Amino acid sequence: MFSPSFTGTTIILLLLICYWLKISAVKLRRKITHTFFIHKTFGKYFSKTIHKQIINREKLVPLKLLNMSINNIIRYEAEHKRAYTRTTDGIPP
Repeated sequence: MFSPSFTGTTIILLLLICYWLKISAVKLRRKITHTFFIHKTFGKYFSKTIHKQIINREKLVPLKLLNMSINNIIRYEAEHKRAYTRTTDGIPP
């Protein structure tokens, strides 16, 4: 009859793979726990119902701008920069 025989090297490799899988599972569990903690603690700050949030002193992009095409967004930014430079130069927009 055929009986599988494992050498010492094969057993060591299997043990290392099992150990690596155990460490990976622990890391994944910690990451999931951390994600839920962040969501529970700071979830209200990232809610979709809040439209005027300020993060790092920059306003979030309004939802209607996200639906615009990339060309329209680039055009909008160019017009915004032009209007800003006119107001800083003393020229009305």
